[in-house]
Amino acid sequence: MLNWLLPLIVLVVSIVVIVFIALRHLNEVAAVDVATDAKRAKRDQKINMYMKRIHRIGGDKTKTAQKAAGSVSRGMKKSVKGLYKRAQALERHYKRLQKESKQGVAGTKEVRENLRKEAEDLIEKGSFTAAEQRLIELLSLDQKNSDVYEILGNLYVKMRQWDQAKQTFQYAHALVPDDASIVTSLGELAMRDGATNEAVAFFNTAVDLKPHNPKYIDFLIESSILAGERKLALKGLKLLKQANADNKKIPEFEDRVQAMPL
Repeated sequence: MLNWLLPLIVLVVSIVVIVFIALRHLNEVAAVDVATDAKRAKRDQKINMYMKRIHRIGGDKTKTAQKAAGSVSRGMKKSVKGLYKRAQALERHYKRLQKESKQGVAGTKEVRENLRKEAEDLIEKGSFTAAEQRLIELLSLDQKNSDVYEILGNLYVKMRQWDQAKQTFQYAHALVPDDASIVTSLGELAMRDGATNEAVAFFNTAVDLKPHNPKYIDFLIESSILAGERKLALKGLKLLKQANADNKKIPEFEDRVQAMPL
């Protein structure tokens, strides 16, 4: 009765491995200097090799895995489809590289800007899956672009893929620890998970980085009250008054802070 399970597991593991290998080598391929015919040929050879691997394992075999997943739980089916989607993104990227390498423009600033614009336009239209594919392609060309990771993290939030959003923001935070916007996003996800004390720490860091931002201050006060951190709540209240003395939330926050135990 479970004869389908072992092949399915093998297929999923195969997809993960090939996507991991492809991503590891993608920057190396994109960075090759195409100034000479010899180097261009070597680059094209690499692109073709990875395209074949992705098509073989990420394409045909993943379709088989999707059919098998029809008998599995919704979670497993969603995981297989997610792997298939990422394999498709990589295959599209290699095809794009193959085409652009002939023009000597693969991985250029213009290409990256076009991918970003495409992704942002797709997000605006609500085409989240297609936008995710563009962002994955873009990050494969520029793996240390924290701005793109933040866009992808916010996209996962829109898609309600909380774990992926958290992992994406954590990676962006590792790249730029002093980005208050990314820190705040981690705080919001921590609040959603019920990790109030962790959220307070994130919001406090964000406020230290941007002490005049009302949104960050608001998060700090709210989370500090919930966590029973009266000192930090008072800190936030003081900053909020300095940032905007007419803020309509000030009286409410004052009442709630005063009600906190000393």
